[in-house]
Amino acid sequence: MASLHNVITVLEREYKISERLGSYSKKIKYFLRRKRTKQKLVNEVAPNAYDVVRYLIKTANEDEIAEMLSCKVSEVRATLNKLHALGIVKYERVKHQKTGWYYYFWIIDEEKFFAWFEEEESRWQQLLSQEFYACPVCGLDSAMPFEKAFEHSFKCPICDRDLELVDERFIKRMR
Repeated sequence: MASLHNVITVLEREYKISERLGSYSKKIKYFLRRKRTKQKLVNEVAPNAYDVVRYLIKTANEDEIAEMLSCKVSEVRATLNKLHALGIVKYERVKHQKTGWYYYFWIIDEEKFFAWFEEEESRWQQLLSQEFYACPVCGLDSAMPFEKAFEHSFKCPICDRDLELVDERFIKRMR
């Protein structure tokens, strides 16, 4: 019986998965280099979400991603399912003719990926219109108006770090 890697390679070739992987835009590769992208994926999806998305550019198969990350396939699959629930990734299910097994090939949905980040960008812009404070580590999750920040003694309710005024410099650092 052929190894799993060989079966996956044949299926990827049959369904032209590598062509789709090679077509990711430079914009998505740029986004993945941003500190804020990593922070958002880790905080809102899963601790390994950033790495999983990064490896999705190279391969569409959860087994190979797990091997590259040296973790369990079930962990990668759980993260991919969370990303799918957010609409950031989509998958194709392919049945291998000889074995009858189903294989899943995951692909980043670039349009929804960018929409997810643009939503956050608009939230940051709303915070600029008023006096808001936020934690430089927890980001938007800790944002609060002056009155509430005062009640918390300008300490983050999540991690107990000092809150900072949300201004253009703060937002630039968070990106």
